[in-house]
Amino acid sequence: MSVDAEALFWKIELENNIQKKIQITDFGIWVSFAYVMFRDKNVLRNIHNSAAVFPAISTDYTKLSMVRRDGTGTNLGLYQVKGKTKSVGTYCDYENLFFENVSPFLDGMLFHKLYLAGGYPQDFKNGVKGMSGDIISISTPPFPDFIEGNYRKMRKGQSHVDRKNLGFFDLIAVKKGCLFLEEDDRKYEIKENEMFILLPDRHHCSWKPCQEDTEFY
Repeated sequence: MSVDAEALFWKIELENNIQKKIQITDFGIWVSFAYVMFRDKNVLRNIHNSAAVFPAISTDYTKLSMVRRDGTGTNLGLYQVKGKTKSVGTYCDYENLFFENVSPFLDGMLFHKLYLAGGYPQDFKNGVKGMSGDIISISTPPFPDFIEGNYRKMRKGQSHVDRKNLGFFDLIAVKKGCLFLEEDDRKYEIKENEMFILLPDRHHCSWKPCQEDTEFY
């Protein structure tokens, strides 16, 4: 590590000390910056003491921008100036308080990791169709846009609307009751205080009517 008047410089490298060729399939470092959120009645604490971290990935100039929420004081930036960064991973440690009608409803921190080698399976393809199990992968930028939000009540015996190729992601949060949704022949039960994301290029419908009065966003 070296230092000048305005910055710290880290040099990260791997050295092979054996007489045999090796292949690095997964190599990354955690950075000491976190996206911090407070759910507090004292709004000023959240404004003055929390920070947002915005990653941006490119071939030669990956960066993390750390911005104070109150817009005062000095912000921080971590910039790649040599080599390549394959991806930026995020670990979440938070409590979801969506149904308590507070802002922000996520109370906790997001930690970031720089992947310098590997990070994905060999045949992984990023994008909406690049899925592994129950993980949804979205290429950014461009960043997602908020299109519409509403609150719905369904009586016992009613079913969710049948849709296909909606064209955008649909985030459903159940406040009361249970939704029985099917997405491309896979059946799900979204219960009270649970959230579910419907994909834009799939067929969505109910596989069973509501068994009780149900309310959801």
